[in-house]
Amino acid sequence: MASYVIGDLQGCFASLEALLGRIKFKPRRDRLWFVGDLVNRGAHSLECLRFVRQHASAVVLGNHDLHLLAVAYAGAAQGKRDTLNAVLDALFEPLVPPAGGGTSPKSEGGEARSFCSQ
Repeated sequence: MASYVIGDLQGCFASLEALLGRIKFKPRRDRLWFVGDLVNRGAHSLECLRFVRQHASAVVLGNHDLHLLAVAYAGAAQGKRDTLNAVLDALFEPLVPPAGGGTSPKSEGGEARSFCSQ
């Protein structure tokens, strides 16, 4: 069993997949610890969060992750370079897709953000 600590995903899921391939990550055998900045900047923050939710042994949030929470739940404004819309649109969907390949009910992003700011 190996343990790996990975930081600064920044929403770059393809880079994470490449890294996991390079270290020959085996989910049943190895442990992953994620340290900070899972989201933002890259275009695939939602995919990163779904992967982390399924495979992480531990997670430490970074400033980009805290910014996402502030936007989602405290009404903070997104920055010009933020890439959080897919995550914000999925707030009321499970982070892990349902078993059997079914679909989840989906809320419109604006509606979800409005609800969360109430």
